Amino acid sequence: MTLGSEELARGSKGVAVEELQIRLAGFRGTVWDGDYGPGTELQVITFQKLYMGLDSPSGVLDQSVFDALNAFAKKFPVDLEKLKCPCGECDGFGQGRFKGEYRQGKPHIEAFYNYEYSGIHKAILQSYRAAQFHAKAEGFDATTKASGTINFLPIEETNSIIVFATDKEAISHVKNWV
Repeated sequence: MTLGSEELARGSKGVAVEELQIRLAGFRGTVWDGDYGPGTELQVITFQKLYMGLDSPSGVLDQSVFDALNAFAKKFPVDLEKLKCPCGECDGFGQGRFKGEYRQGKPHIEAFYNYEYSGIHKAILQSYRAAQFHAKAEGFDATTKASGTINFLPIEETNSIIVFATDKEAISHVKNWV
């Protein structure tokens, strides 16, 4: 089953559910486990409320939600050139450097692992789209870059903060806060 080929709701399982969970990254979080449980249902409800503007969201992926997901992707395109690493030393998406190295003084867990994974996961791309959407909804132009700027955008609906760091110095400050 592929995403959009049939209705998905709580209790659905499989690859299509996992793809839905990834495509809704940025509209509440959930584990990408292919199990349409309460977390996935909440993602769909949040998308239906915030993007589709529904007063009574169903939490079900039907054709209207699938069409809205596709419209969302078109409305908030991802320019990979803007997402590339600004270091000027790599090709923009990591070179597999720093394997086995962790941030000094931090626990040896994934959050502090310095390894440069090559590529960019599609969930990051979907989160980037959602960040553009949330920023626009709050009146912030997420496409504007200003040297030396770090912008914090609280998103109350998703209980999160989007951080926009626009140059090497600002990015290094954000990395130190993590």
